[in-house]
Amino acid sequence: MTTLRTHILHLRRILEPGRRARDGFRVLVSSGGRSNTNYALRLAERDVDALWFLRLAQRARAAFADGDAARAVAHWDAALALWSGPPLDEVRDRGFALAEAERLTEMRVVAREERVDGLLALGRNEEAVDALGTLVEEQPLRERPRAQLVLALYRAGRQADALAAYRDVRCVLDVELGIQPGRALRELHQQVLNADPALDLDAAAEPAPGPVAEPAVEPAAPVAPAPVPRQLPLDVAGFTGRAERLRELDAQLAVRAQAADQTLVISSVSGMAGVGKTALAVHWMHRVADQFPDGQLYLSLRGYAPGAPLAPDEALGQLLRALGVPPGHLPEQPDEKGALYRSLLAGKRVLVLLDDAAALEQVRPLLPASPTCCVVVTSRNDLRGLTAFHDAHHIDLGAFQEEE
Repeated sequence: MTTLRTHILHLRRILEPGRRARDGFRVLVSSGGRSNTNYALRLAERDVDALWFLRLAQRARAAFADGDAARAVAHWDAALALWSGPPLDEVRDRGFALAEAERLTEMRVVAREERVDGLLALGRNEEAVDALGTLVEEQPLRERPRAQLVLALYRAGRQADALAAYRDVRCVLDVELGIQPGRALRELHQQVLNADPALDLDAAAEPAPGPVAEPAVEPAAPVAPAPVPRQLPLDVAGFTGRAERLRELDAQLAVRAQAADQTLVISSVSGMAGVGKTALAVHWMHRVADQFPDGQLYLSLRGYAPGAPLAPDEALGQLLRALGVPPGHLPEQPDEKGALYRSLLAGKRVLVLLDDAAALEQVRPLLPASPTCCVVVTSRNDLRGLTAFHDAHHIDLGAFQEEE
């Protein structure tokens, strides 16, 4: 423990230089007593280059879609300025790091291509040619920047160079892959050969003479909040009975909230089909939803529905999309999806209802790791493994009593 505290202190000095313990740390924070201390890393989106890069890229795309190419280029410039080398370059011998590095590298290439689209829309053709020279050299088999280069050269009044650029990509693809350029690139070649007026920038979009003023991007601009999921199904109208079970759930929530060493609050509700497991879980979660302002997630695991149960990989994809991760940015590997899911829920107060689970193996990848989350799992099975591995509280729901 002494060694751990020494490492924590070293990290804090790196993350918050100049801040003393008496001032309180804001990034790497601790809770619990001296003999049982928990540590959490609290970072805003603006503090993580990768997240801020994605946010600026989203703003750039939105501005470009609205026809504001100048602002889009300014956002792309700010996003790309965050890069200082290969992502996660100093992380070695970790498969997740290599996969994430490849994902980030691809997003950077896409952002560079999109920035060129903005330059072309502004008529800054020579600047686009300069940017594409490096990109084409780094990505010789990628057709999009090749097509952009042909178009940029043509619009810059360099038709011969544009045709030479096409011949170059055709030769590279033939030698390296044994294929011809794609249809779009071949059609662009014909347009350049024919000096097609359709390639010219629309006169209404031509920039005014002189340098184009780019709007400044404030580095501390407010970040659009991530979506807050509110996915609980409609509460059962006229819900009756189950008062003892509701009190049991309330008591569990109160007890776990005071246990600093508790990993997370899990209640496992099991019982035969039609006994009202989902109705009880939904009704109780609506009652306590105000204690979880960061949202409520609901997922039907289809454990006993017609067809195959929902696979954990697909389930994680649905949960991540509900938490605001664009489909194109979802990690490919299930382990990476699980890590991102847990990261997004870290420090958040979120209710999670995993309904109709078939087995423990289907549930475990979907459990957050934050002590501030609450998970309820319903199943026809008792899922005793949740009790053994995660200290879950089990509720065996039977039929209604006579008075109920």
